Amino acid sequence: LKKYNHSIVAAWMVASKMEGVDEAKLTERYEVLGEEAQATFYGKRIVDELNKMQKIAVGAVAPDFSAPLADGGVLALHETRAKVKIVNFWASWSKPCRDENVNLLRLYKRYRPKGLEIISVSLDDNKSVWLTAIGEDGSDWKNVSDLKGGQSEIATAYSVKGIPCTFILDGENRIVAKNLRGKDLEKKIDEMLKKKK
Repeated sequence: LKKYNHSIVAAWMVASKMEGVDEAKLTERYEVLGEEAQATFYGKRIVDELNKMQKIAVGAVAPDFSAPLADGGVLALHETRAKVKIVNFWASWSKPCRDENVNLLRLYKRYRPKGLEIISVSLDDNKSVWLTAIGEDGSDWKNVSDLKGGQSEIATAYSVKGIPCTFILDGENRIVAKNLRGKDLEKKIDEMLKKKK
């Protein structure tokens, strides 16, 4: 990469290997590229990806969204009041997501009285299947979906590449952590709610 850093091939190599690379590593690789390589189509794709990553980086204010609720009405993320919010991307057809719903239900019952809110964003495209899954899992927190499946604009805004995918927000909608599950998620929520007392 360093030897041929001005070539379009170098930019293509970095762009083709962006999947799953964190922001620091991608920035480092981009900065190795020479000006000619950065100005190519692939160089611009890397910049676009870095811009998306910065919008959902830990410490950034989470992108706001409004979406239809499962039980009617519309939810706006930034208008939802809570000391801690979990934004959980999932789908009815994903077994790992359904398994995680069991954990989320336990956390919700325990921490909701202390200030936790969960907002599940479904990547389903069939309303009746989505509603059935909510009922089966007992997910009685806030459930939203634009019912666009993999084309969900909310998932795109959050650069969701796989599910389940979670973002933990504080009361000011700042992203505090991402993709925690099980005991790690519980520990983080417990820690945040203790600080808020």
